[in-house]
Amino acid sequence: MKFVKFVPANMDEVCEGKEFSFPKEEVKILAYWNQINAFHSASGRHVTRRVGWDCHGLPMEFEIDRKLGIKTRQEVIAMVIVKYNEEFRGMVTRYVAEWEKSMTRTG
Repeated sequence: MKFVKFVPANMDEVCEGKEFSFPKEEVKILAYWNQINAFHSASGRHVTRRVGWDCHGLPMEFEIDRKLGIKTRQEVIAMVIVKYNEEFRGMVTRYVAEWEKSMTRTG
């Protein structure tokens, strides 16, 4: 038996087609892993909570925006996202010890 490799000519021939959305699929996968962690946590097992979840990111964004006087998305884009990320990284490293202490305490 000889196998023939399928090479699609365009996205219409791919089984996911035009409806495929990587961000939506990523959300589904993350939700799946969240369910697994929730199950293990509810079963009394220890589930490691890592610093850097989305719930940590939003307060940091607010603080950086306040510090830099940013009010709109266009202002973030204008200042170049690399510089914004550098500010973010610097602020995160300032709070890592506090977060680790808090996360260790709360489990």
